[in-house]
Amino acid sequence: MVCARGGATRVFTHCRRAIVAGPPDEGYRAIWNALQNTRDDWDLLQLSRLPQDSPTRAAFEQLAGEAHCATGVWQGDVSPYLTLSGTWEAYLASLCAKFRSNPRKRLSRLAKLGEPALEVLEDAGAIERARGDALRLEASGWKAQAGTSICSDPAVERFYTRLADRATERGWLRLLFLTAGGRRIATSYGSCYRGRLFLFKTGYDPEYATCSPFKLLTYLAIQAAYAEGLSEVDFLGDAEPWKLEWTAATRSHDWLYVFSQSRRAQLLHWMKFQMVPELKKWRA
Repeated sequence: MVCARGGATRVFTHCRRAIVAGPPDEGYRAIWNALQNTRDDWDLLQLSRLPQDSPTRAAFEQLAGEAHCATGVWQGDVSPYLTLSGTWEAYLASLCAKFRSNPRKRLSRLAKLGEPALEVLEDAGAIERARGDALRLEASGWKAQAGTSICSDPAVERFYTRLADRATERGWLRLLFLTAGGRRIATSYGSCYRGRLFLFKTGYDPEYATCSPFKLLTYLAIQAAYAEGLSEVDFLGDAEPWKLEWTAATRSHDWLYVFSQSRRAQLLHWMKFQMVPELKKWRA
């Protein structure tokens, strides 16, 4: 959410859904009422990367309409996901022969260095003890150099530490490792909720790069998800080429903008949803 007033900008973040307790309609309305009570302090409410079927999107569009606040939607990115229907063997057979052979070759290559295995941690104590290895692997290679790893920013590290603690308390967090001869060489933070496995914040030891360790971790994680009877693996984020190797299905996300009734907000709405589209047409 972005709120601007008097030349100053205050930034709040929101991703995909509002987290509400109790009946969701009451929660959404409570948030909206709080915003209305401070409407002199903001011009623009930005809700980022909402799925098209998001109840958050529908609720805020309705509430904004009741308050005669203008809204607008920009199409965002798409996130790949894999529906786990049928069996692992049938899914694997549906992939192209060249792609199927790649993990097998990498597993054989890695086996020469140590027996490959997937390690999945769900116990709070085990996750706490393994967190150092996860952060080390996540920061390996280009992420540390580019300053995008969890440990590169104290605020980001605090966020993921709290996220891990709270998700572990609720039984949602899974810490995944690919091991070779017992040594952890690739990792992914994962969350399992209502039969769906979400993968985020990944990394691997560049010493094993020729074995494609993260591809092997993904391979084994999907296989394990089939065996567990999960319904979906969500890769989150953008439709990067490595994700589209596993699935062609994507989920669209939009950005919802809600404008207050201030004159500046009305000007922003006109610029963003009338002037800018016309300029794009002219440039095209």
